[in-house]
Amino acid sequence: IVLESAALGHVSWVGGGSGVRTPLLSLPVDAILALFRGDSLAREADGKLLVSAFGFAGEGIFRIDPDVVPPSYEMVSPALSTDRFTDLAVEADGTILAVGERIGTGEVGVFRVVPSGGSMGTTTTLSNDPAWVSPVAVAVGPGGEIYVADEGTCTGGSCSGAEVVEVDPVSGARLAVFSGGDLTGPMDLAVVSSLPECQDGDDDDGDTLVDFPADPDCLSPSDPTELPDCSDGVDNDGDGFVDHPADVGCNDALQTFEDPECN
Repeated sequence: IVLESAALGHVSWVGGGSGVRTPLLSLPVDAILALFRGDSLAREADGKLLVSAFGFAGEGIFRIDPDVVPPSYEMVSPALSTDRFTDLAVEADGTILAVGERIGTGEVGVFRVVPSGGSMGTTTTLSNDPAWVSPVAVAVGPGGEIYVADEGTCTGGSCSGAEVVEVDPVSGARLAVFSGGDLTGPMDLAVVSSLPECQDGDDDDGDTLVDFPADPDCLSPSDPTELPDCSDGVDNDGDGFVDHPADVGCNDALQTFEDPECN
């Protein structure tokens, strides 16, 4: 699903060629018939889409069900608010996180939009710390961690003060993650799960051999553990028995495979 300036499009793509775009939905107009312009796109757990869009008379957050034909939308934020949200993310309980500015109050930071009964909701402040300059992106980690990218101060063709910050989901307190270097200007965030042991750069099993292919107990870079099959706590051969000595296919705990062909 692609968020365009004033519409949503569905792009079907199979590797090796160009994708095919079909229109999905045009964004609505606001109370004075000014067209909403899309800012950000997020996906809820049930597959519905959330779009933040800015109109002449204020911001709107819309929920769209792409499986309904024809697609339709509903507003999930207070209509015609003076908010200007630049990015959205969804917490595990369905609460919407938004970053940007509440023009009516002058607050800049991280906000929660809680839908009420699946429709119009309320917006509350999670973090309006004075250290925020221009938060432009938000992402949620697998444990509920909240990460925000702040583009800093941009003047002309340059920006300064950009950083990535972790925000406490309860207190809203900020913890700097990274700043400086090549981190500058507009950006986006995504949270990637930790790397498998066989490509994380560490000697996880203490045998002085690190990762695939140096560690022979790593069968591939995606192998989740550097431990051999016969001591990794997994029923690797699917026979209902795990590791040495329970699995008769393991002669000892250091055996690479639980069921070697020549056992």
